[in-house]
Amino acid sequence: MNRVVACIAASAALLHTHCTQVAEDAPAPAAWSTVQVTESPTPRHETAMVAIGGKAYLMGGRGVKPVEEFDPVARTWRKLGPTPMEMHHFQPVGHEGRIFVMTAMTGKYPKETPLETVYIYNPAADAWERGPEIPLSRRRGGAGTVVYGGKIYLACGIIDGHTSGTVAWFDEFDPQTGEWRQLPDAPHARDHFSAVVSDDRLYLIGGRNTSYHEPDNFTAFFGRVVPEVDVYDFATNTDFHFQLDPNSGLHNQASERQLRLQHL
Repeated sequence: MNRVVACIAASAALLHTHCTQVAEDAPAPAAWSTVQVTESPTPRHETAMVAIGGKAYLMGGRGVKPVEEFDPVARTWRKLGPTPMEMHHFQPVGHEGRIFVMTAMTGKYPKETPLETVYIYNPAADAWERGPEIPLSRRRGGAGTVVYGGKIYLACGIIDGHTSGTVAWFDEFDPQTGEWRQLPDAPHARDHFSAVVSDDRLYLIGGRNTSYHEPDNFTAFFGRVVPEVDVYDFATNTDFHFQLDPNSGLHNQASERQLRLQHL
C-alpha cells in the first residue's frame, strides 16, 4: 500500500511540474486596445473591411458609401470613391492587388437580393470594374469568402435577404479564368458569418440561420446561431471532415484537443 501511495505522489508531483511548465510556456493572452486617430470613418453598418498592401479598406454598408482607406502606421483615414452600387453583408478578399466582392446583398431589409456579378476594386487606381457574372443558381449574400492557392472560395450564405434560403453551398472561383466550380456542401448551413484560412484549413465560424421565423416573431432567427465550426482541409483536398461544437461539453473538450494536436 505504501508503494502505491508513493507512486501516486510521485506521479502527481511530475504532473504538477509538467503543467506548471506548460503554463509558463503558454503565450500571453491577446488584449484589445483602442487605436487613437484624428478623424473617424463614415458611419455605416452591415459593412466589411479587408487588408491589402499594408492598408485596410472599409467598404459597403447600407446605402451607397465611400471606400475608406486606413493606414495602420500613420493611423489615418483617407476617403476614396463610392461603391458602384449599394452592397452589404459580404466578406471581401484581396488577391494580387485587387479586392473582390462576390457574395454581397443589395436593397432594403428584409428582402435584399444578392449581387448578379462579381465586383472588383483596384485600390491603387480607386476604381471599380464589373467581373464575371455569378451563376444564377449560386447567387447569395452573407457568405464566407477566402483566398487559397490563387482561387477564391465561397461558403454558405442566404439567397433571399433576411427571409429564406440559408444554404450550405461551397464554391471555387478562379479569378484568372472566371471559371466557377461547385463543390460538395459544407456540413452546416449558415449565413451572417466570416470564414478564415489557417495552416491549409478553411474554418467556417459563427453565423446563424436567418431563414428561421416563427408565426409571431419574424426575427426569431437571432436565436438560431450555428455553434458548430466546420473545417475543410485544402492540403488533402478532402471534403469537410471535422466539426467542433462549442456547446457539446466534454465531447467538445476532446475535439479541441484533437484540433490543437492537428496543428502541432
